[in-house]
Amino acid sequence: MMTQHTATNSFLEIDPIGASITRLMLNNIEIMWSGTRPDGGKGVTHPCIPNFNIADGLPNHGPSRKEAWKKLNVTTFSWSMSAIDPIYPAGLEATREFLLEDGKFSVTTRIVNTSDRELPINIAEHHYFQCDTNARQYVKVNGAIFDKGGLEANAKNLPIGGNELIIEIPGKPMIRMNVEGYSAFAQWSQPDAPFVCIEPIQVLPLEPAKFMSDAPKIKPQEEKVFQYLIENL
Repeated sequence: MMTQHTATNSFLEIDPIGASITRLMLNNIEIMWSGTRPDGGKGVTHPCIPNFNIADGLPNHGPSRKEAWKKLNVTTFSWSMSAIDPIYPAGLEATREFLLEDGKFSVTTRIVNTSDRELPINIAEHHYFQCDTNARQYVKVNGAIFDKGGLEANAKNLPIGGNELIIEIPGKPMIRMNVEGYSAFAQWSQPDAPFVCIEPIQVLPLEPAKFMSDAPKIKPQEEKVFQYLIENL
């Protein structure tokens, strides 16, 4: 069952499958897009845990986005990753806490390693921002025009260069995304799609065969915290 939250002129809907955002409205303006993509895939704003993109032996974008998360309270969900033999033991746990305020929205994701060995992680947030199909070529991120290749489903991966992304979508108020724990982002869409994806990533994506060896490690009993805040300007 979907979980819904309201604040003054703002609305949030969360799907326990993947602890995904299916609707976000700030200051009475729809921010996120959810629907069927031109390629037939499901467009839902979701976390990528423990891997962004493809990694040898792991599902694309990780298993967390397609599994049910446990509802801990009205704003917090948890998930435990099952063992994926032979590369991952059981023992990676995540919680996601959602906070909706008037004109502001934030998500805090905590990852804990309860296993007895180091584990690689490179998490990300897959965001579908609403954008008129004819306006996508004019979208800017931190002042730079959205990459043409990204509009043709060839993702462009870039360093954030700080902790802030300023997103300019024609016909929408400017959006500020402040991030903690993420050092890079991807920009991506599909031909004739009514959305643009702007996705904070822990680090720039790795080659699939190098994920296990080169991705950042989380030590036994260590916790890593990732957060982003979205607001209209």
